Parts: sequence; C-alpha cells; structure tokens
Amino acid sequence: MDAQPDIPFFVHNAVTDPRYSALKKYHPSQLTNPNFGEIVVENWADAILLQDAIGVVKLASTPTAAEVTAGMYALPKNTTLGGLTPPLNFKKGKPTTNFYMGIKNGKFIVLKTVKQPTCLSTK
Repeated sequence: MDAQPDIPFFVHNAVTDPRYSALKKYHPSQLTNPNFGEIVVENWADAILLQDAIGVVKLASTPTAAEVTAGMYALPKNTTLGGLTPPLNFKKGKPTTNFYMGIKNGKFIVLKTVKQPTCLSTK
C-alpha cells in the first residue's frame, strides 16, 4: 500500500483528461517517460490549487504568500480541485488527506480515500 496526496498517476478519467491533453500538446514525450508518475500529478494539482486559491481572494498587483495562503483557507470546505485530491480543508496547523493505492494482478489500483489523516503501522 502507498499513500498519495493526489489522484494516482495511472488514473485516466474525466478528471485527468485536462492534464493528459496538455501533456500531449506541450510535452508528449513525458507520457512515455519511465519517470512519469506522481510528481507530474502533484505539480498539476499544485497548479490547480494555486489557480483556485488566487481566484477566491483579491490579490495585490504583486501578490504575497499571505494572500495566496488566505486564498487556500478561503476555498470551499472539502474542495477536491475537481477530483484531483481527496477532500481538502485548509486549516492552520492541520494536515490534509491522502489517497491510498496498491497493486493487484500486477497493476496499480486505488484502495481508498481517507477523510482523516492516518498513520500506518510499520509493524
């Protein structure tokens, strides 16, 4: 089992179509790169998070980190960035959630999405 902060990289659906379309158009070799994986998904989700966060606050002509952070706190409760992430609730000092994935019959699968952060035992 593995925890992922965003939708697993191997998922192809309506939520991931914009990312795949952009990659096909601007960087098609990335799709066959053996290193294509969760980092690409995290970068895409981070960009959507930034877009959504700055969309809910009035920014100065030179935005500050505080304004962007305020935007994250102002996002609707349980936002999923259109399904890219588990339900997110940005609160000062509180962690967010993860997707859990595993392997079945030699293929990656989504196991579950947890609403509360979970520490897994290493025993």
